[in-house]
Parts: sequence; structure tokens; C-alpha cells
Amino acid sequence: MTQQSGHAAQDAAPPGRAGRRPGATQTRDEIVTSARRLFAGKGYDATTIRAIAADAGVNPSLVYHFFRSKEGVFTATMELPVNPAELLPALVGNGPREQLGERLVRVLLRCSSTCATGGRPRC
Repeated sequence: MTQQSGHAAQDAAPPGRAGRRPGATQTRDEIVTSARRLFAGKGYDATTIRAIAADAGVNPSLVYHFFRSKEGVFTATMELPVNPAELLPALVGNGPREQLGERLVRVLLRCSSTCATGGRPRC
């Protein structure tokens, strides 16, 4: 086998599927846009990571790289300052049920004040 034929196999890979895109990357935003469109059109249950990736023109592993899960993509499309899945266990498990409303208000106020100052929410 010659060196030239080895390169031909690499060149045969489908374009846009392997490696980094040239130029400035807006991939994360493109994934969010695709996900938002699919979630709105098909609903959460019918939308898959593969469908989101295909619509955005990326490999599904890149979606997992940016968002870790379908839930993470969904949270990003909603532009929530925190992931509800991370917030709820702390609320429910940290005190009596009767004080849940008070804990929720405190957490939301803490989150909104952090967001208002341009910081990352620390809820």
C-alpha cells in the first residue's frame, strides 16, 4: 500500500462530520437553535439527540460534549439560569416540607440577584 492510497481513505470521510469546523465556532448556538425548533415542533419525548445533531449538522457526541444530556439541551433552549434537575433535590431535601415555599423563594432571589450582576447563578 502506498502512502497516497492511505490518504485517499482519509479524504473519503463525509464532509462536515469529523474534526472541527473552520472559522469561528457558533456550533453551540446552532445546536440550541436546532433543538429549540425540534422541541417546539415534535415535543420533548419525540426529539432525540441524534435528530438535534442532524439538524445542526454535527455529530451527536458534540451535543453531549456541550450539554451532557437531552435534559441539558432542553434547559439551554429554555434559557433558564439554572438546571431544575440540580435545583429541586436541594430544595426538597433540605428541610421540612412546610418550609419548601420559603426555600424556593430564597433560592430564586439568590439566583436572580447573581444573574442581575452578570455572574453565573449560584443557587
